[in-house]
Amino acid sequence: MTDYYEVLGVPKTATADEIKKAYRTLAFKYHPDRNAGDAVAEEKFKQISAAYDVLGDESKRRDYDLGYSNPYGAYSSQNAGSYQQYQEDPFYQWFNQSANNSTNGSYNGWNYTYQRRPRQSRRYTRGDWWKMLFAKAAQTFVTLIFFRYAIYLIPFGFFIWLGVMSNGITGIFTAVRGLVRSYSK
Repeated sequence: MTDYYEVLGVPKTATADEIKKAYRTLAFKYHPDRNAGDAVAEEKFKQISAAYDVLGDESKRRDYDLGYSNPYGAYSSQNAGSYQQYQEDPFYQWFNQSANNSTNGSYNGWNYTYQRRPRQSRRYTRGDWWKMLFAKAAQTFVTLIFFRYAIYLIPFGFFIWLGVMSNGITGIFTAVRGLVRSYSK
């Protein structure tokens, strides 16, 4: 199995620019137009081109480094154990635990299950309801005051104003309903 890093003469920690520079240097040296009729140079140029095709693309290089090979057999890593190490990683197993359990209703081997979470209801005190009522009333009052500025100064100001105003009014109704319920107990 060929090691593409050795073919280009770069270390595995080489940057994309270093790989590109090495490819250009070797491609210039072994190009078939410069070495007409030389079968060894032509074969070397094909290896260099294949190596740059894989190492020049970040996603292909990542797959090559992890030990994957594409379905067409165009490249594979010299380090065959790296894929096994990758599968033994606990995060790999955690992310792919549902992918291995393909059942009916799955999509691409991913099994989607949904469970309804229990509702997290917070117990508000009367003081919390009163604080909410005053805060939302103040929000609504300030929003009313800034209506004319929102229209003229801010793009889409009316829609922002409308959202803040509706939030304030909804909060007032929620706080009043909570107060009525707390006093009726």
